[in-house]
Amino acid sequence: MLKSRRKLLVLLMVAAFVMAFTLQAFAAAKVGFSQDDIRKELKKKYDYDYKPYIKGTKKLGFDPDKQLFQRIYYTISLKFVRPITNKDLIDGVFKEVGKLLKQANVSTTALSEISHEGNPMDAIVKVYGTKISPNIIRFACIRGMMEALDDPHSILMLPDDYSKMKESMSGGNFSGIGVFIMSDPDNFNWLTVSEPIEGTPAYDAGLQPGDIIIAVDGKTTKDEPIDLTVSRIRGPEGTKVKLTVKRKGVAKPFTVAIVRRFIHVSSVKADMLKDKIGYIKLRVYGESTGDEMGKALAELQAKGAKAIILDVRNNSGGLIDAAQDVCSKFLTSNTPIVSVVNRADSKRVMRSTGGSFTNIPMVLMVNELSASASEITAGALKDNNRATLIGARTFGKGSVQELTPIYGNSGQPAALKLTIALFYTPKGTKIDGQGLNPDIAVPQDVRDANIKTPAKDKQLQKAIQFLKTKI
Repeated sequence: MLKSRRKLLVLLMVAAFVMAFTLQAFAAAKVGFSQDDIRKELKKKYDYDYKPYIKGTKKLGFDPDKQLFQRIYYTISLKFVRPITNKDLIDGVFKEVGKLLKQANVSTTALSEISHEGNPMDAIVKVYGTKISPNIIRFACIRGMMEALDDPHSILMLPDDYSKMKESMSGGNFSGIGVFIMSDPDNFNWLTVSEPIEGTPAYDAGLQPGDIIIAVDGKTTKDEPIDLTVSRIRGPEGTKVKLTVKRKGVAKPFTVAIVRRFIHVSSVKADMLKDKIGYIKLRVYGESTGDEMGKALAELQAKGAKAIILDVRNNSGGLIDAAQDVCSKFLTSNTPIVSVVNRADSKRVMRSTGGSFTNIPMVLMVNELSASASEITAGALKDNNRATLIGARTFGKGSVQELTPIYGNSGQPAALKLTIALFYTPKGTKIDGQGLNPDIAVPQDVRDANIKTPAKDKQLQKAIQFLKTKI
């Protein structure tokens, strides 16, 4: 797991690709709409499906108990980024248990007679424990507290999901399909493809940026944490996964069968454009991104680059350390990059370590799918007058999640993923929920953000045009 300074920001992994990282950012149901339109359309919650656990076809993997409920209660009370009242948490418990009872076809009448004071879990189990497994009831009670937070990034991860997420976060090579995916924070249900990686099964199968993955192997992705969906898309090399896809301009969803392969993808790709302009596509902020960025810049410099385009469009983020490493290449030492502020208004400022490309003319391209670490980069380079932002308003995912293993009476550890802080740019602009506006706005469908079709990429053409006046 992440060490030293990364411990505080264990889940700053707010972007991911199927073979290596887990993502929590954005799934647009209608690509090409404004971001506000998309959010309004997706501002809908779906009830959690307890039926597989009720029927016994699926296991929780651990046994939650009263002490676990209390530990999570106090962790939320002390650490969640916004103050939350006892009433809100307990009301959340009863609301979620009510949903469980309805799915189990059990009367909810007695639920209204149980006191909301103190810890109501034991009383709820006493009344309904002979009709539904006590462990499932306790699980629903804990989920109820999480639902009360109204934060899709704060979730209770079951042991199997937690185990697979840890594996994904460890880096290295994986067997999968080779696609970056994201999910909407207002709806954490439908997923969208932000980029299929060239040369991978997803790319060869014709997946496109903006494709909505509505089912995996026939099972809906609605109301499913992205960590779990990622684990279902990944699998042993040579096996097949079937994705049901909704695409803009195509009347009906269609199914794509993809055979998983061994995949290794670099997070950075460099190209030399005309007019001595270097182009760097940054796909994800991973553990090796800083080193890869350094090599790419040196390569472009050796080829005579007089200006740089850094493209973080369709990049939903990654590790905060990687964002710091990227920004440091272009900023002088000790320059502020981002502030991390918790509920007590305690501020931690991350600063540049200093780089060798502090004066070269530069454009940072952003769009609606640029999130989290991409927005940290955008805010740092914009506020420090180091780069001109061209494209569209960024997504607005600027929160920090802490991951804590939790244990019940038996079974494997589950995990509590809790939002504990927010990001602010060097000039104090809040990123979360609002995003960052470009200096030069160029509206464009996210699918056209592709260096291989530059004629369709209006944002890229604008960036080249702008830099030609600076060289």
